[in-house]
Amino acid sequence: MQAWVLLCKATLAAEFPGFNVINAFSAFRLPIGTKPSKPFTSQLEEKIERLALIFNKPAFPRQFKYFWHHAWVSFKSANFSCTFWVAWRNGIDRGGGPQHGVQDLLYVVKRGQVYCPITSGVEQNFSKIAEIFGSSRLNAMDATEDRNVNLLLASLNDGQLEDLLTRAQKIWKECFLRHAREHVIDRTWIPETTQP
Repeated sequence: MQAWVLLCKATLAAEFPGFNVINAFSAFRLPIGTKPSKPFTSQLEEKIERLALIFNKPAFPRQFKYFWHHAWVSFKSANFSCTFWVAWRNGIDRGGGPQHGVQDLLYVVKRGQVYCPITSGVEQNFSKIAEIFGSSRLNAMDATEDRNVNLLLASLNDGQLEDLLTRAQKIWKECFLRHAREHVIDRTWIPETTQP
């Protein structure tokens, strides 16, 4: 398992240079159930320090530690059903917010709310494309692949899809007045004869 973790980390570092930033945002995850007696593990401390350095917010670690307990209480009072980000925003309000100077904490929270879902959405789109088109992308030209990907990710509803198909058929008829499917004579397959 350790070998797989090392491989995954190396792959992420190569394919996704911003992975360390996204990984550091996991510091905002709150435990479900009972509150741990010592929530600030060395890994969590490392992530907090990394976020402070990335965003150049020196007061962030102190503010994070102060409001962590308020965020967890907010999360628990919502029966652990709200998002971590909502719990943090509510926890900041519950803990007195502006009176304690939370500018650095709010700055990082706002970025976390935006960075993580965007990156997740991009990765999901890549996976969806790879699943349908395969790694060779059907050997399509750039323009064809671009059109296919845009259609795939558009998530059209039934009405929009029907409209798109109608317009595509109209364009096809205008471009190809007579095409091979309108032939009159039935095609028959004649096997090749091999000469001795």
